[in-house]
Amino acid sequence: MKSFSLKNILILNTFFFLFFLLFFFLFPKFDIFFSKLFFYEGKFISEKINFIRDLRSLLKDLMIIISILSLLILSINFFYKKKKILKTRTKLVLCGFIVGPVIGCGLIANLYFKDTWGRARPINVQEFGGKKEYTQPFIKSDQCERNCSWISGEASAAFSFITGTIIIKNPIFFLANVIFGVIVSFCRIAMGGHFLSDNIFAMIFMIYLAILYKYFIFFHLKKNV
Repeated sequence: MKSFSLKNILILNTFFFLFFLLFFFLFPKFDIFFSKLFFYEGKFISEKINFIRDLRSLLKDLMIIISILSLLILSINFFYKKKKILKTRTKLVLCGFIVGPVIGCGLIANLYFKDTWGRARPINVQEFGGKKEYTQPFIKSDQCERNCSWISGEASAAFSFITGTIIIKNPIFFLANVIFGVIVSFCRIAMGGHFLSDNIFAMIFMIYLAILYKYFIFFHLKKNV
C-alpha cells in the first residue's frame, strides 16, 4: 500500500518524534501521572495481577525464540547446497529479525541508553515508594548506574522486529508488530519497570532503525523490496 511507503513511514515517525518531544517538554511529569494509573494501594498492579508478569515472561521468551529460529532457518538455507529454500525477500525479513534486536535492543537501548543515561525506574523513584529522584525524558541523570529506565529494553526488542516486518509487502504485519510492542510496553509499565516515554521513544527509535535497514536494501543492495 502506498500509504505504507518508506517515505510516509519516515514522515509519520518524525512527526511523532517531534510531537512527543514537545509534549514531554511541556508536561515533564506526565510520566508520573500515567504510571500512577497502574499504581494501587502502594504497589504496581502486576503485584496483584500475576497474569501481567506471566504475559511479560511469555513475550520475552517469544522474542528470543523468533531471533533464534530466524538464525537457524537462514543457516539451513545457507548450507543447503542443492537448492536455496528461501526467496530473497524472506531472507531479508529473517535478517531483520536478527539485525533489529542485536542493534536496536543490544547496542542502542542497552549498551548506550540504559547504561549511560541514568534515569531511575518508576519503581525506584520517590513518587512510588523508592528513594531515587524522577528525571524527565531526554535528561541525563545520576539516579541509576546501569540497566536504567531510559529507554525500555524489552519494548526496544519488541519494536525492533519492525526491521523485518517493514520488508513484508502486506502492512498488516507492520501493524501487528506495533501492537505486539504496545502489549510488551503495557507489561513493563504495569510492573513499574518503565515510564510511558521509555516505551514511546523505544518504538520511535526502532522504527528509525527499520527505515535505515530498508533504505540500505533499496539503495545499496539494489533489492526490489
